Amino acid sequence: MKYLVSEIFDTISGEAPTAGVPATFVRLGHCAVRCQTCDTLYSVFHDTQEYKIGYLMGVRWGDAYLRLRAGVSCQSVFSLGVKDLELAQAAAGFIKDVFKIDEPQIKKKIRGSEALKPGAAYYRVDCSRVKVVEYLYDRFPKTEEERRGFVGGFFDCEGSCWQRNGKRWEIEFSNSSKDLLELVAQGLKDWNFLFGISAGHNKQMGRTLYNLRLRCLARVGRVLSSTEIKAKWEAEAQRFFDVFRPRIRRKYGSYELRWQLQELSVSDIVPLCHEDLVVISGGEPLQQNLDNLIEALQNAGHVVQIETSGAFDFKGNARPNILVCSPKPRVQYRIRPTVMERATIFKLVDGPVGSGFDWNDRLAQTLKETGIPVYVMPHGGPPARRSIEHAIDIANQWGFSLSPRLHYQLGVR
Repeated sequence: MKYLVSEIFDTISGEAPTAGVPATFVRLGHCAVRCQTCDTLYSVFHDTQEYKIGYLMGVRWGDAYLRLRAGVSCQSVFSLGVKDLELAQAAAGFIKDVFKIDEPQIKKKIRGSEALKPGAAYYRVDCSRVKVVEYLYDRFPKTEEERRGFVGGFFDCEGSCWQRNGKRWEIEFSNSSKDLLELVAQGLKDWNFLFGISAGHNKQMGRTLYNLRLRCLARVGRVLSSTEIKAKWEAEAQRFFDVFRPRIRRKYGSYELRWQLQELSVSDIVPLCHEDLVVISGGEPLQQNLDNLIEALQNAGHVVQIETSGAFDFKGNARPNILVCSPKPRVQYRIRPTVMERATIFKLVDGPVGSGFDWNDRLAQTLKETGIPVYVMPHGGPPARRSIEHAIDIANQWGFSLSPRLHYQLGVR
């Protein structure tokens, strides 16, 4: 059996109940909970069918040319000409997967002397399939997943990541249609991104050009140092790439392409686990059947700890040595029976009002009545001092333990 793995690395466990213990983390991919405040979004997403459709919509309204059949002699055509091979490959592959047809061929072309940039190379993807053109002709994204794909595809065509004054990289979309940028804005709002839209006259194009620019803060307050503001910019920009997954790597600027998932077997994974403690996290690990992995790790002498939201039941019969459940507001703090019956620790995040992790007295009381140890964890990565102090007060008030986010203080993953 193979597992979808985001990454495997050695570190020091930073959260309860094993904070400070050397550990190997096996981070699995995918999570259907999709908390907007997740700090490992790069392990959450994969290319769903809806995402692929949304991406093609973004490409269609960005750089693709569509001609709908008007008669017997006129052929319906989807045509895309771009200078980045990654975008051409993604569009061709998604057309194949979504419409169940042969993958369109990618041809390298050289611009003629009459072109704006003569002699420049570009890649061309053509698809002469009626159903492709008819589907994409006047359709816009409707679901959250389609909007997520739309933002990724539209950014590849109309977006940029550029460095301001040699200090920070900024993410920007530019287009002559404000309506298209409003569609991008809807996708950004799904994931609580802040942005501003402005307009200006472009002399070279001879028309008004609208710009949508990502922001890191609603208002830059004096309480933040320049270092903290820079860190916030970097975190938001990296979160953008982790969520929307554009394909053109040069547009990532100084940020990382962190979302590749691998299919690894148990025999691939176990030799990479060097520490006695192995933490299986995600994503959401319980979306996969972990029987083979848990048993192989335990037979090799490892202590196995699983980190889960509790929103999914175990798919098999094997159980870890330590089961840490951190219920999430995104699924109304639901905890499935097979998790509840074997949980060894509950972990609650204490966040500020409006963060999505507002303190929940009813949940805290319910978990306290189980008799299973409960840890309170401050919000943020890294958590601010104010958040740590408030988590300490909550822990003392309820008789809970405090779970530090030790990995941030140690500067490890």
